Amino acid sequence: MLVHVKTPHTELEIKGDISRRLMDVLIKDFGTELKVSSEDELSDDDELVNVFETDWYKEIHASMTPGKYLGVDRYNAGLSQAEL
Repeated sequence: MLVHVKTPHTELEIKGDISRRLMDVLIKDFGTELKVSSEDELSDDDELVNVFETDWYKEIHASMTPGKYLGVDRYNAGLSQAEL
């Protein structure tokens, strides 16, 4: 059986000036799929919010334990429990 899977969109936010070298890499990897926008292009109904002030963040933060924080940091560093 043939299965078609959609590749999820990749969204990357870079603040400040983007170097030509980085742009060359992005263009090479994403080709015509690459779309570049700036904050100036945000629509009037778009609103930038501080994630630390959202109910979502407060709920997640309240449920985190020191062990969970360590697990997230270990995962982000690519380490197993034994390696840590």
